[in-house]
Amino acid sequence: MKKALQIALIITFSVITTLLIGELLVRLFIPQQKMVTWLEMHSSGFMMNQTGGEAFHEHHGREITYRFNHHRLRGAEPDTTSYTILAMGDSFTFGLLLNEADTYTERLNQLLNQNLPDPVQVLNGGIGGSGTADQLLWLQEFGDTINPDMVLIFLNTDDIDRSVSKNLFLYPDFPQTDSLTTSQRWTPGRIQKSIHNRRWYRTLQRHSHLANISVKVLWRYFYFHDLTRDFNPEKSTVPLPPTVIFTEDTNYGASLGNALFSEIQNWCAVRGCETVITTTGFFADDEISFHTEKFYSQFAEFSLMNGLTFIDNTPCLSGKLNGNYNSIIIPLDTHPDESGARMIAECTAARLIPLLETDS
Repeated sequence: MKKALQIALIITFSVITTLLIGELLVRLFIPQQKMVTWLEMHSSGFMMNQTGGEAFHEHHGREITYRFNHHRLRGAEPDTTSYTILAMGDSFTFGLLLNEADTYTERLNQLLNQNLPDPVQVLNGGIGGSGTADQLLWLQEFGDTINPDMVLIFLNTDDIDRSVSKNLFLYPDFPQTDSLTTSQRWTPGRIQKSIHNRRWYRTLQRHSHLANISVKVLWRYFYFHDLTRDFNPEKSTVPLPPTVIFTEDTNYGASLGNALFSEIQNWCAVRGCETVITTTGFFADDEISFHTEKFYSQFAEFSLMNGLTFIDNTPCLSGKLNGNYNSIIIPLDTHPDESGARMIAECTAARLIPLLETDS
């Protein structure tokens, strides 16, 4: 018994010593930007934020603490008495690396309440890495608990490509059919489910450089499983889109995007809320993904034909910047800084305020 205890102590001491040495070496030679992960994956394969609580994010001198409510939205709990606008989008809408007060959803909230007679609340439903397909599934799963008066989608430059690559919805016989089929690409693994919300795990992420490297490895290789086996028709365990998605002249992404927004419009119509599609304003920049660019080029016409309200912020934002988008990007990052978020809010408010005044 005594010998067994001695062996256990030696092993414990060796493990702790090894971890401390590893932590020291990482801090000295490859220091990490610490981040407590807040993104989760639903069993259906779409991305969502954590429920409640906070998450810490460090980036080259910026230190941000994000807070979440029980609806998986960034910010405080909703006010059930106000006219509610659910803003949805990716990490731009979430306000990555921005304090809550500096996000364009919060700036928009302030501008609307300064210029409208009745109180309005803009809820931040931004989710990093999400696309239009994620947003539709999120609405179908959680939207009824919020009961928004308006769903405001901020389309960004990767949204349709993400919808294609995540395989959440597809046209199996495109272009012969216009019927969407549900499918999936990624599914959360057991490791992600078992440790993501553990206090010890989040504490390690908040304080340890070595832990942050480990999380990156887990996130890349073990958190999620690819059910399509990288779109391999011989190995996939789920339905796949036609191979036309990989060709340069395909209109698959544009057709898929149109169908997804029609489904969002239908979701709102059944519940008596309004659907408004806007953009982050970044479509005059050079970095637009292939499927999203083809979708964007024809969406104004599609929305007009199908009664969708489309507010494109690109002319407004590009005009404010004289096309120099780099002037509003967070250093060593790709997201809008405080001034960029303010401009996006101003461009959105300029078109949204008259729309809300007409509705009232």
